Amino acid sequence: MLRVQLTKKAEKGLMQAPLHIKNKFAIWIQSLQRDGLLETRKRSGFHDKPLKGKREGERSVRLNTSSQFE
Repeated sequence: MLRVQLTKKAEKGLMQAPLHIKNKFAIWIQSLQRDGLLETRKRSGFHDKPLKGKREGERSVRLNTSSQFE
């Protein structure tokens, strides 16, 4: 089971983000839970990458500003 954990900085940024970014984030989480990481990574608009060093085993996701979802 995948677990999504936000840093304090990410939580603050998400609270201040526009509604379409908040919605896209919610869609990303739902996609992870429904389809798994490998399928979710195939979708455009979700810039997902593994972290290195002390953060190995964690991932970073960057949501573009497009309001369209596939």
